[in-house]
Amino acid sequence: MTFIKTDIKYWIGADESNHGVVPEIYVAVLSTNPNDVKRSPEIIGKQRKKVGIETILSSEQDFRFMVLENEHFRRIGRLSIKVPTIAQLIEGFSSQIEITKTSIIIDGKDQQFPLLEELIPIVGDMFHTELSSRRFRQEKDGDRHYPLVNIADRMAYQLKLIYENLRSGQKGPFDEKRVYLRL
Repeated sequence: MTFIKTDIKYWIGADESNHGVVPEIYVAVLSTNPNDVKRSPEIIGKQRKKVGIETILSSEQDFRFMVLENEHFRRIGRLSIKVPTIAQLIEGFSSQIEITKTSIIIDGKDQQFPLLEELIPIVGDMFHTELSSRRFRQEKDGDRHYPLVNIADRMAYQLKLIYENLRSGQKGPFDEKRVYLRL
């Protein structure tokens, strides 16, 4: 099954690195290429080799990321943090997309936590519009089935390698793409 609709012009794939290990990096990748969201008939392998981030993205893609530290989890809680994190990453593309012509695929599915139920109205409020739930999909192992979510997974891994070694307050090489969590 594909996640392509005729009126869609933008696709966003989201994933995080090393769930539960701090710092946790969340990444959203924006694409204008519908092939990036065609469900792969074969499992897409995870790539954990250190490579340059520039080699992962194509010219039709852009990204935003967020670095979450212990203080974030202490203030909001591990489950509750995912909604504002993903919403604010999507908002990071606001100058590049029309949200009503965008579909979003998020890796992972937790039956205990209804992510999309909370996420959709928040993103709608951020963009001052009502959004259809058909534009959103959350799928367990989405990074192994959708190329765009796999790219987000690879980006999260590479960014984790970079940002876990920075001292507090030190600038990173991709800070122009970084979104800071507003609580």
